[in-house]
Amino acid sequence: MKITESTVVKLSITEVEGLDAIKVFLEDFKLGQGDLTIKYYGASWSSYWGAMGEESLVDFLLSANTDYITNKLFPSSMLRWVIDYDEISEKIGCDVNEHSLLLYEDKMDEAYEGDWRLELPKKENHEWAYLYRIVDVVREALRVYRDGSCYNRVHTTAARDAGH
Repeated sequence: MKITESTVVKLSITEVEGLDAIKVFLEDFKLGQGDLTIKYYGASWSSYWGAMGEESLVDFLLSANTDYITNKLFPSSMLRWVIDYDEISEKIGCDVNEHSLLLYEDKMDEAYEGDWRLELPKKENHEWAYLYRIVDVVREALRVYRDGSCYNRVHTTAARDAGH
C-alpha cells in the first residue's frame, strides 16, 4: 500500500445573495492536471481534468466557460434539457406529465404537427441551472482568489516544492 500526501486548497464562499455557503476544493496534481470538488448544502459535484496544458487548475477554470464546467460537473445521468410538460398542458388544454402524455395522443396530433414525439418543447433543467449559478459564483471567487496574495504565495511555494 502506498500513501501519498497532497496539498488541497479549500475555499469557503459565503455572503452570496440567495445561496448558502459554498465549499470549493482544488487539487493540482501537477501542472496541467487537477481535481475540482464543489460542496453545497449537502450536495457535491466533482471532476478531474487531466489535459489542461501548462495551466494550474485555477487558471484553467477561469479560462474555460461556465457552461463547460457545469456540464463536466453535472451528472451524466441527468439531462440539461427536459420536456416542458407545463407548456404542453397549456397548449392541449389537459394536465399532462411523463406518465400521461400518451393518453392524449389525439390532442397532441392536433396541437403539434409531424412526429411530435421528436419535437416536444423543452426547458432547462432547474437543477442544471442552479449548478450553473453556483459554478458562476465559484469562478468569480476564483478570480478574486487568484488576484489576491494568498494564491500567489500558495502556488509559488507549490511550484518550488515540485521543482519548477
